[in-house]
This record gives sequence, structure tokens and C-alpha cells, in this order.
Amino acid sequence: MQKISNNQIKELAGLKQKKHQKIEKKILVEGVRLIKQLLNYKTEFDCLICDVTKTDVLNQTDLDAANIPLFTAESFQIKKLSSTETPQPLIGVVKKKHLPIKKTSFLLYLDSISEAGNLGTIFRTAAALGIDGIVLSPGCCDIYNAKAIRASMGSVFSVPSEVWAPSCLNDFKGKKIATIIEGGENLYQTEFTSEDIVLIIGSEAHGIRNEILEQADIKLSIPMKGAMESLNAVTAAGIAMSYLKYCRDFPINEIRK
Repeated sequence: MQKISNNQIKELAGLKQKKHQKIEKKILVEGVRLIKQLLNYKTEFDCLICDVTKTDVLNQTDLDAANIPLFTAESFQIKKLSSTETPQPLIGVVKKKHLPIKKTSFLLYLDSISEAGNLGTIFRTAAALGIDGIVLSPGCCDIYNAKAIRASMGSVFSVPSEVWAPSCLNDFKGKKIATIIEGGENLYQTEFTSEDIVLIIGSEAHGIRNEILEQADIKLSIPMKGAMESLNAVTAAGIAMSYLKYCRDFPINEIRK
């Protein structure tokens, strides 16, 4: 392991800014769990920087097989690279990796999801369910936001994604399904369709914009009991994705045979 220099730290700290990420096509990631997950995704690392006082964390990762250059740094240097109040002892420099959408059997369209933690959690859920891709409106948070990456457990690198203007939904050939708070069809009474679908989720603050909602073929609501009026975007997306994905993978008509 080689000790990192202050000049290298200064250069790498610039990657906390979006403009430098765009130029260098690299980003910083931190934490053993996240880095292990990215290694599983075969993400390309430039290097790893470990706090010199906590090198025991390296025993939790399989770095020998990954063949990644490794540096040690003082705790104050690690703090300069970290985007959290309590810095993680292991930081990685990762090359940006964008996967374009190739399959359209089940897509997710996110309208103006601006909170990075919510965006990342939705990506993580989509990865777990095997959604084909996530489409973001121009008003969504950057998927390479540090908080989004952490919340997604690195799945922003593994789930195909693209940015579409609302008008691009017109070109989607399958069913456009929008989730709304009330007045829509009951999600759990919706019949399975074998067509390609795009599930549209709106922001917590404003829901789905009218210009997008007007394009929807089906409007669905999640039935709720008690005094609760609505669910946040992450929960609504998880419930709707899970149910519709289950219907697609296990058609009711087939189960009944």
C-alpha cells in the first residue's frame, strides 16, 4: 500500500462536485458494504483509499482478486473526500458506468423525484425486483449524487436508466400506468397485461404532472384503510412495482390452471 499525497487528495476532492465528475467521468463512493456491492457488479475502480488507522476493514473485501490500486490516507485526508458527517474508512474512485435501456417489458418512469435518498431507494427496489430500466424526467435528482448512490447500494450502476422528456412517453408502445392518490382503479383488481408497461411515479410534493398524467392509459390507486391519506413515493413505487411484477411473472390465469 502506498501513502496518498496531499496533491492527490486535493484533486480527488474535486470529484465531490458535479462539474468535475462530468469532466473526469469518475465519482467517489464510500463504505465497505457499498464498495463490496460495486465489486460484485464488476464496477471499474481507479483506486481505493483506506484510513491508515483502520486498515483492518480491508479484511472485509476481496481486493486481491479485484487488482485495484490501494492507498492509505490520514483521517483528516479521508474527511476531505467524504460527503458524510462521519466518514467511512474506505473510499473508492469509480469510473462512471451508464447502462442504456435495452428491454422495455417493464419500465419505471420517475417524474421529478428530487430527493436523492428516495431516488436511490427506488433504484435499489427496482434492482431487487428485476425491473428492466428506470426512466427519469429532467427534473429528477442526478443518479450519481453521493446520497443516491449510498441509498441505492450501488444499483444506479447496475439498473439501466435514461432521461426522457415527458413528450417521449408518447413514443412508448406499451401501456402507460400512472399511480395516483385517489380516484384510480384499485391496484389489486387490475388484470394482468402481457403488453410492455411503464409505471409512472410522481414526486411526493406534487404527484405526477398533468402533461404526463394525460398520457396514461391506466390510472391506479393503492387502497388504504384508516386515516392515512397517502404514501410517500418510495413506498408507493415499491408496492406498485412488486404487485405488477408479480402479475407479469405469475399471470393469474396461468396460476388458476
